[in-house]
This record gives sequence, structure tokens and C-alpha cells, in this order.
Amino acid sequence: MSSLPSNRLKFGALAIGLAIVSHFALPDEARASPNDAQVIVELCEKMVLDSGGFVAEADQAWNVDLVLPNGGALYYMGTTHPSDASSLEYDEIIAAYRRFDPTAVFFEGCCEVRTKSEADARAIHETALVQFLAKLDGVAPISLEPSDISLRLALLAEYSALDVQLFYLLRDIAQERERRDAQGEVLRRRAQWYLDKLLDMPGPLPDWPLKSLEDVDNAVQVRWPSASWQTIPLNWFTPYVNSDSAGPLLFHQINRLENKYRNATMYRHLASAALRGERVFAAVGRSHVALQADALQCALGNQVG
Repeated sequence: MSSLPSNRLKFGALAIGLAIVSHFALPDEARASPNDAQVIVELCEKMVLDSGGFVAEADQAWNVDLVLPNGGALYYMGTTHPSDASSLEYDEIIAAYRRFDPTAVFFEGCCEVRTKSEADARAIHETALVQFLAKLDGVAPISLEPSDISLRLALLAEYSALDVQLFYLLRDIAQERERRDAQGEVLRRRAQWYLDKLLDMPGPLPDWPLKSLEDVDNAVQVRWPSASWQTIPLNWFTPYVNSDSAGPLLFHQINRLENKYRNATMYRHLASAALRGERVFAAVGRSHVALQADALQCALGNQVG
């Protein structure tokens, strides 16, 4: 098999194939039971990094490339979420996928995207392209994401229902305005759709306190009198908190917890599949790769040698 692109993960001495020597201090329990995949995955999960403290290095590597002796392997490709259908990143994803020849394919995002051609997939997102490639090979693509309910329950364990509801609604509204240029009545209709979706979500969720857009408006005015739910900027919702961060600390903290839960779930999917002997391919936003890389190296590198 020809070599994959050279953006390999730089973790000290990393030999791909019959030996992987990790400079990480692996948990003693993982050393004691190297064949218990579930134990390995659980123990190494603690090495998933916190997005709030992540700073990319000048020579940051954005791919993870590991091979296990049981036939399992992982090629985890970080992207910048290209929006141009002609982006060279799409060509790199296609080339890496075809060289790797995966048996298990994972994608970022919640939902299946149906496309009829490579051109259609490239016009949407890398998630659509990864799914298109998998389906061409008869491989059923799998979402890396936690369920909506489990994610919201994780946030509700730390924050109030009002805090969580405001976080999701205001972030969705900001995305519609800044990324899709929704304004005026169009923005209001989409905001109502997001509100209805949250209120109608099944499962063991709370009775959300905000029942109408008027409720949302009142809640925003109480907390941030100079703000409007229609104009709150998207940079209120980053997981990164520093002196230049906009908006209330609350939303940055919720986003940080959301990212932590998502990254842990992604890591578990990938590590478990590779330990089962699958050849695992995924292409996601590159910060996810960097934050999960130590844990993946811990879980998968520990199986060799």
C-alpha cells in the first residue's frame, strides 16, 4: 500500500506498522489488560484535551495515522471545513480515502447527506464528501456525534435549563444570520423553527422555560439589556476564553463543555472501531483531531509492541 499524505502526527518517536513507541505515560491499568478494548478506551479517554486551553503549535500536525497488529488501523484527517467546491482539501480527502481503503467510515455532524455525484458532495461540505465516498464502496458511514439528547443532558448536569436553552437558541440564530445571511422575517421564522425543534425534542429533557420568541426576547433583555436576540454575534459562543473574548463567560463555558463531550464521544467511536480490527477513516474539523490525538495514541499505540 502506498504511503498516505505526509502530515503525520508528531508524537515523539512514532513507528507505524509493527511497533509504536509512545512517550506518553500510559495508565497502569491499561498496561495490565492490553487486550480488554473497553477498559483501554475508558482509561485513555482522560487524555482527550480541553478545547478551552488548546493552542496550536507552529508545526501542529492535524492528522493521526496508526496501524495495529490486529489488522485495525486509523487515518484521522483534520480539515479547515472548506467552503469552496474546488478546494484542494477535497482532493486530499479523496486521495487519502482511496489509498487507505477503509472498512469503517465516520463523519462529523449528526445526519446523513444524500448526494448523487462527487460534484454535488463537494458543493455541500466535507461531511457530504466522506459519506459519498463511503457509499460508493458499500460502506455505511457513521456519525461521530453524541445523540442530541445525551449531549443536552450532559450540559444540563452542569447548567440550568434556561442557560442551556438560551445557549442553543442564540447560537443557532447567530449562525443563521452570520453564515446564511438570514435577516428580518426570514431570521424570525428560522428562530421559531429552532425553538419549536427544541421544545418538541423527545426524551428525558426538562420543561424548557422559554416557550415563545417573546420569552426569548425578555430573557435576553433581563440578562443583557443592551443586546438583542436578533443581533447577538456568533463569537459569543466559542470555547476559547481570553482577554479578547466577546460576550458572557457563561456561553464560552457551555461551549467548552459541549466540545469536551463531543470530543470524548468521537474518540470512543474511533478507538473502539480500530480495536475491533476495522480500518477506520474519518475527516473532521482539524481542532477535533488535535484534541483527541493523545487519547487515540494512548488507546491504539498501547496495543503494539
